[in-house]
Amino acid sequence: MNTRPKPTRSRKAPLSRVEQTQAELLATPSRKPAKTQTFSPYPDLSIAISMLERRQQTAPEDRKALVSKWLETLSKTHTEMQKLHQLETLANRFTGKKS
Repeated sequence: MNTRPKPTRSRKAPLSRVEQTQAELLATPSRKPAKTQTFSPYPDLSIAISMLERRQQTAPEDRKALVSKWLETLSKTHTEMQKLHQLETLANRFTGKKS
């Protein structure tokens, strides 16, 4: 004898007034203009560098060398990115592009 209940179709309950309003708000396009630039090709790494410097001070002896390598690499990368940004700015002045 089978005692399991028969499967029934799941029926969605109608949306409440609040849910209907939320669905309508989500469906309507935003009136805010889209951001023109969301990506920074030359991010400022000075915060990360300062955090690594603090970590280097509090790191155990066996990890200080590793953190020091990270700090050196990140500092070099930051310096090179600043140079590239300056070069791009200078090139844009000559070509007339605004960045």
